[in-house]
Amino acid sequence: MLGAIWRSPRMRREEEAVRARARGILERVGLKGWADHPAESLPTGLQRILGIPRALAAFLQLVLMDEPGAGLNPFQKARLAERIRQLHQERITVLPAEHDMNLVMELAEEIAVLDDERLTAEGPPEATRQDPWGIAAYRGVEEPPHVAGG
Repeated sequence: MLGAIWRSPRMRREEEAVRARARGILERVGLKGWADHPAESLPTGLQRILGIPRALAAFLQLVLMDEPGAGLNPFQKARLAERIRQLHQERITVLPAEHDMNLVMELAEEIAVLDDERLTAEGPPEATRQDPWGIAAYRGVEEPPHVAGG
């Protein structure tokens, strides 16, 4: 405690170690050039990506993302997808709540489709892409079109 007040040599070493780790994480996710900028001053796309280095810095195993692709242009979404894949490679599970089905289909191993708090479809991307109830939920209709044999 007193070391923090008087900034002892030990405190300065610990601070520098934390800064070096943060710089390393920012470099890994392509944000090294933004290290000295306040988060709120970053462009929207980069602000969305900031959740990823935060997860890495905190040694998280699960990251929940609410609409991570909302408001991003295609380039920014591609960059976000790269970073989410990076988390996956580092054995961090990402659970996004997302309406951009192209982004979801690109990233997901498993998908759960919720409609008005009701699970209407679940499974691998290709199965949910073709599930009549999942399609109906995505399009905002009450019931799926009639399925032959159903």
